[in-house]
Amino acid sequence: MVGAQTGGRMSFLTILRKDRFLAIGYLLLAAVGLWPLTMTPLLPFIDLNLTASHGAMLFDVADSHHPVSQYYAINWAPVPYWTSYLIAAVADAIAGTLFAAKALVGLWIVLLPAATIRLLAALKRDPRLGLWAFLLNWERNLWGGWVAYLLGMALALWALAWLLETVSWRQALKVTALAALIALTHIQALGFLAIAGMAMTVAQKLSWRRIRLNVLALSGGLLAILPWLYKLFEHVPSGVKAVTTWRFVEHTAAQKMNNLYVFTFDTFAGKSLSIIPVAVFLCLIVGPLIIAALARPMRAAPLAPALVVFFSALLLYLVLPFAVSGLLTHKHTYVRYASFMLLGLLLIPRTRLRGRQSWALWPGIVLALLMGVHMTKHLRGFGQRVQPFTALFGLVEAGAQVLPIINNRKDPACKMSPSGSFHGMLAGAARAFDPYFFRTHHIPIIYRRRRLPAVRSTLSNVSRRNVMTQLRGYDYALVQGLRRDPFRAALAAGKVRLVKEAGMWRLYAVVKPAAAKPR
Repeated sequence: MVGAQTGGRMSFLTILRKDRFLAIGYLLLAAVGLWPLTMTPLLPFIDLNLTASHGAMLFDVADSHHPVSQYYAINWAPVPYWTSYLIAAVADAIAGTLFAAKALVGLWIVLLPAATIRLLAALKRDPRLGLWAFLLNWERNLWGGWVAYLLGMALALWALAWLLETVSWRQALKVTALAALIALTHIQALGFLAIAGMAMTVAQKLSWRRIRLNVLALSGGLLAILPWLYKLFEHVPSGVKAVTTWRFVEHTAAQKMNNLYVFTFDTFAGKSLSIIPVAVFLCLIVGPLIIAALARPMRAAPLAPALVVFFSALLLYLVLPFAVSGLLTHKHTYVRYASFMLLGLLLIPRTRLRGRQSWALWPGIVLALLMGVHMTKHLRGFGQRVQPFTALFGLVEAGAQVLPIINNRKDPACKMSPSGSFHGMLAGAARAFDPYFFRTHHIPIIYRRRRLPAVRSTLSNVSRRNVMTQLRGYDYALVQGLRRDPFRAALAAGKVRLVKEAGMWRLYAVVKPAAAKPR
């Protein structure tokens, strides 16, 4: 069996080549996982659309001659999120901004099961159980659009596999480079790698050489993030003020455990409600226990390193707050580890899944196929509702300024309101200014503050008077939700011109006053 009798480091492709069942299963489930992405032009994953569209502009912002560079600048510091922004920029260069968003999701769909298979092999377990990682394709983190975090966590699992197999300084340096990449992908993924990696060192056979190898391997993450940490804490006040700088929103352990399903698969609403996500959730909890009880455990597969991954995710889930604000603002912090607790359970069984025992894999495989069918139907319906928005693409000039007014974010089939970030896709595709991209210095693209028009209200609570004041600095206005369109009077007064109405969207061009003629 792959990984159980083999020493050294084995590539993922070699693992697939040695197991035809695993290779066919991986390719089949990957195709089923990717197929729903073809059903809709836009995806209902909230932050994803802002990340993809913002990142798509990376190369143009870096070009000082491009009109969009007057509004944004490149933050060349080694900050988290560089990985996802670069992927979005490359994908946009290949096939456009809409494709960039799908490329980020598609990469996650194929990368997580691959990383799980790779880690199972390193743990000397049967890598076939990694096919069940496809059950996590559509978990809640993706619906939040936290794709940078998801990519970072998949890379962290891969790094743990390499760490387990590291026996030389050269191999340790490869993990160092991967840890540095994780640090530039998402800080929470780096935190998970640090905790799991240190615990893995203790779980292995301790020796000074092992400690030195693992310290070298994990040091890449810290070295890559040190400039960011220094900048973050550069102006931290001392004494009592240092404590009062931070604010935390805490949830009890009981609240956290009671909401485990909510934080994993409770994402559908209306006609998209189905028993399938519940069955997937139960399968990921109960399935590994049943598989573990099928036969005697393989002696060559130690239990402690596998438990480390599960308990690392559990620890972060129980200890971290829901939200933190101060020097760094972050929400939905602990909830992001819920799905990875479920994935950690897949690493525990030490059963050889060959022959008659391979039938134990089929419940998870069938559920992954059914979840793909369910998502295909869901995204097909969602795509029909958002298709009109794509008619606005190509109507905004490069370098223009677009003011979004979002009166309606909800979708009848999604529990998490999905359309609040569509305006970013329009701005990203047009290389235009949008005042509601992420406002933080912890990402690769930042606003040029001196060029930023004043925005004094939120997207969903804008007074008519304030809207008209803001409108003076913009070239276009995008209204989503026509019942509360604030520009009807401005249209009648000739202050704006209707460019196009498409579904629940209206795009206006702002009529600029004619320049006074010289006498």
